[in-house]
Amino acid sequence: LKIKGVPLYKFARKGIAIERKTRLISVYKIELVNFGNGELELDIACSKGTYIRTIADDLGQDLGCGAHIIKLHRTRAGVFEEADCISSKELALEKASMGLDKIDQHLIPMDQAILDLPEVKLPSSTASYVKNGQSVLVRHVPEEGLVRMYEEEQFIGIGCIDDEGKVAPRRLIVN
Repeated sequence: LKIKGVPLYKFARKGIAIERKTRLISVYKIELVNFGNGELELDIACSKGTYIRTIADDLGQDLGCGAHIIKLHRTRAGVFEEADCISSKELALEKASMGLDKIDQHLIPMDQAILDLPEVKLPSSTASYVKNGQSVLVRHVPEEGLVRMYEEEQFIGIGCIDDEGKVAPRRLIVN
């Protein structure tokens, strides 16, 4: 979240209180992990756009004691989980000991981050038009929104359904 292009956490770190607009969020889980010495540790699963510092502030207000974040640790972002990550230091050590080819096992397909988008498979003849920036008419596509585009089985980018129901290229990954 930003105010005039500045992330809210930068204001918070300077002790500047900013009036925030109310927004709808989802908290799927809030679990007490540890409590002691006037501090509590929570495990929170929430929707994107949730400002955890606001949850802490609201909780402190409700308890009548105030609250702030001492440490914030993200363990998941979308489909990516911390448990599946490797640090740059670990990656460098693997490269040094096993070679560049061995670290390929840590690479994930580019489309992994957008698997929630509907898939549109294009025959090569149609994909060539999309790769040249043209919209194409394809059967069985959603009425609107973004889609993952594939030429046969190869991911080629993100498209959007235009007003005419055509698939229009938005971002292309082309060799």
